[in-house]
Amino acid sequence: MASFGQTLVVGTRGAPYLISGADSASMTASKLDSRQSCVSARSMVAIDGGVVYASPDGLCLASSQGIRVATLDIFNRNDWRALNPSSMVCAYHDGVVYFYTSTSPVYALNLEAGKLTTVSALTPTTLYVDNVTDRIYAASGANVYALFSAASFRNGTWKSKRIVM
Repeated sequence: MASFGQTLVVGTRGAPYLISGADSASMTASKLDSRQSCVSARSMVAIDGGVVYASPDGLCLASSQGIRVATLDIFNRNDWRALNPSSMVCAYHDGVVYFYTSTSPVYALNLEAGKLTTVSALTPTTLYVDNVTDRIYAASGANVYALFSAASFRNGTWKSKRIVM
């Protein structure tokens, strides 16, 4: 379960539910038509205006408009299932969803731009977002790392699509 605004998103093995209301005595539950089940409880994370979670078909975004598979244009079904989404862990920080599994690197997905990249040289056991310090932390074994702090800039390699001349 995760919430946004006055709405609670409940991921199930079947269709997800949205439970909303201003008071606990007057909450209403609605079963969504989408069959995008939640396959990993550790993947469910609140973002701005919705909730993200791992499903069998991709990373889903549940919002007041319903459910959409946010990684549909990025991963095909076989590549997504090869990641083992049932072991997926997600965290959200500064507009980016970070996710990884036991068999994958840490991916960084900018939902607004639809851009995906990987965070190299990082094999965490968990991620933690501290809203007070505005930092994301990764634990790996007995070590805890503050990611993307002022002392460690984000470096990246950009690859363009194939261009035919």
